Amino acid sequence: MAERNGGDLLSFLFGALIGFAAGILFAPRSGKETREILLEKAKEYAKEGQKLYESQRERLAEVIEAGKETVGEKVEAAKEKISQAKEKIQEKVETLKSKEGIEEIKPDEV
Repeated sequence: MAERNGGDLLSFLFGALIGFAAGILFAPRSGKETREILLEKAKEYAKEGQKLYESQRERLAEVIEAGKETVGEKVEAAKEKISQAKEKIQEKVETLKSKEGIEEIKPDEV
């Protein structure tokens, strides 16, 4: 949805720019006056484009940071589960060793 809104906004701005330029080019003004108006509007649109770029860049940075946090949380949760599983396995091994009277279990005996 966010991509669509950004695309719609860019399409609107591009259409507005084309419509404005066509209106200026066909208006009954002198060439110098027309160029001045076009330059002024180009500067305005450049500023708007820069603002849009900055806001999207900031938004992207926020999304990336949130993603990093989420990944970090998932990694920590996975480490915790692995640690718990390791402890349970160790407990089972110790229980089996005590029941069977085994001092050490070698990997090739398992």
